[in-house]
Amino acid sequence: MNLLIENLVKELIIGTKKSLDNKQILLDKKREKMLSNILLTELTKPSFQQSKTPTQIINDLISFFIFPIYPEASNYLNRTILF
Repeated sequence: MNLLIENLVKELIIGTKKSLDNKQILLDKKREKMLSNILLTELTKPSFQQSKTPTQIINDLISFFIFPIYPEASNYLNRTILF
């Protein structure tokens, strides 16, 4: 796998965790790994086959992960740009 893509995904995960930590929302290891795998899968595709940007992927997964667990977060995240 491309080292540049791996480093990008690591930095995206770090930034996502910091952003969520600032909002007192935890991204556990299981979900962190899932997010990492999805980003790696998408970003290793040729650019014309990529269906979403990394930010879209992260926001979609945060919505999927967080809203069922933290219902009060849905209103907050809908009003806030995470990045």
